[in-house]
Amino acid sequence: MINRLLCLLQPLEELRGGKATAQKSIDANYSSLPPQLVVFGALRSSHFKLAAVCLMALLANVLAVAFSGVFEERSVTVPSTMSFAPPYEHRFVSINGSVGPNMPFQEQVMLRPSGAYTGGLGSNQFLVAESNYTAGTPLPAWTDDHFMYMPFVDEDHPGIGMADEVHARTTAIGAKLECRQIEAPNWKASWFSERFGESLSNISVTVDGITCARKSITTSLSPNEIEVGGSTCQTGKVAMEFSGILEARQNASSAERDFCAQLAVLGYVRDADICSRNATTNFNEKGAIFFGCHSGLVGGEADVTITNDGRIQNVSQANITSDLSPEFLGRHFDNDASNLLHQGNAYLLARFANPKWHNQSYAGDFMNYFMIKQSNSSQMTDPNQSLPSLDEVTRNLYPVYSKLFAIWLGINKRKLLVPRQKDSAFVVEGLANERQTRIFLSMPLFVVAEIILGIYVVVAVCIYLWRPGRFLPRMPTSIGAIIALFAASEAVQDMRGTSLLTSKERRKHLESLGGTYGYGTFIGADGKLHEGVEKEPLVDAVPLPGVLEKVQTGFSSKKSVFKRDRS
Repeated sequence: MINRLLCLLQPLEELRGGKATAQKSIDANYSSLPPQLVVFGALRSSHFKLAAVCLMALLANVLAVAFSGVFEERSVTVPSTMSFAPPYEHRFVSINGSVGPNMPFQEQVMLRPSGAYTGGLGSNQFLVAESNYTAGTPLPAWTDDHFMYMPFVDEDHPGIGMADEVHARTTAIGAKLECRQIEAPNWKASWFSERFGESLSNISVTVDGITCARKSITTSLSPNEIEVGGSTCQTGKVAMEFSGILEARQNASSAERDFCAQLAVLGYVRDADICSRNATTNFNEKGAIFFGCHSGLVGGEADVTITNDGRIQNVSQANITSDLSPEFLGRHFDNDASNLLHQGNAYLLARFANPKWHNQSYAGDFMNYFMIKQSNSSQMTDPNQSLPSLDEVTRNLYPVYSKLFAIWLGINKRKLLVPRQKDSAFVVEGLANERQTRIFLSMPLFVVAEIILGIYVVVAVCIYLWRPGRFLPRMPTSIGAIIALFAASEAVQDMRGTSLLTSKERRKHLESLGGTYGYGTFIGADGKLHEGVEKEPLVDAVPLPGVLEKVQTGFSSKKSVFKRDRS
């Protein structure tokens, strides 16, 4: 309402002092525009008081937005201290590392199951990894891309009340590879082709003076079965990959057998025109390259945040090392920790498909298959590409091996970890994070709102001190009240013939006249005394009083003057 009234009174306020130009007074059209647009016209006419009030109308919209966002409702995590009863003793059971899916069928029948192996093909970890790489499905509970974390709550029966997440420090176990290229004098590989599409490959590598070999590896000249009347052969440039664990010599010592059980060998071969051969082919460094990778356990402790179903959400403050102390190994393993590593390698490295020649870039074994998934490139298995380097292989092999080993631990933890005893006092101290809805103050919007309110106070004080006095006989809120202000004046003659002009044309017309106007008392055309708008110098316009005078006279000085003039 203040904005509307000031838009009406500002032209008359300008006329009170006299000598007002038409642009700032009788031609001002403040009442016909919304407050947001009046600001610019008021500034051009130096009507800063009106511009400030119109700016307040604009800031009112900003203030409404700021008020609506000052308080926001947000869901936050509220931690509370809890003692968790782990479902396992954070110890691995006694494991026979030689028992695994790589054993011959006769040995599987005679040997008792141990650790993760209770029979079967042992390929579940590959199915889980395939689903994760392809569809982004979550990894098993208590597992991430590098480690399996010892559970401190049971994902099936967490018993944590309304908490959405739990946080505690627990043990992390994983495995890693350290690879190096085996120089040509330290490896021997040959391939002998048979007549009906089958072939025999012999591989022997020597690392750190220990020789590991695997003979009579059956390979296939074609991914297809032998056709009737003969066999098909991969023509042109072909490639073959070896990936797996070799065996120690027959008279090897126990240390040598353990060394070979932990040694993963990767080989890449390039050749051409294999279909024309019917003899033994010895590979050399120009057409083949071999890498020896020694596996090792890594472990330590980390702060882990999980959902109530055991899915890893965050890992922090990890203290992981490959140099595991005897105290750590004794606390978490019932027998030699290398048995866990041997059995894991039997699942990951010894169950691969037999190497095959191929003239396309598809991998024939799980490890190279997931390395292609990791790198999104099949250059290592492409027969048209050069042999891969150590850096190209390890860049993708290391994360794949660690992830597969962690998955294998995660899906077999019920078999690998010692169950919690009924009388066990083992507990883990941690936090249960419950999601709660809280109301928060938005500091930026609060500051904006406070600034606008502060401006409101300043403008309100200024409007109060410099507001128009009670000088009008009536408010110009109707057409009749406005006409009465100038009906008897000579100023009406300046507007003669302007009814059909546009606002721009009328403004130019008034500027060409060059007259000024004022508000006060004048003798009208009827010879009587009037109070209203008239041309200079026909009007007796009283100068505007100052702030001090307004306060002393109670804002009524103009009214007293007009009464004396009329008397």
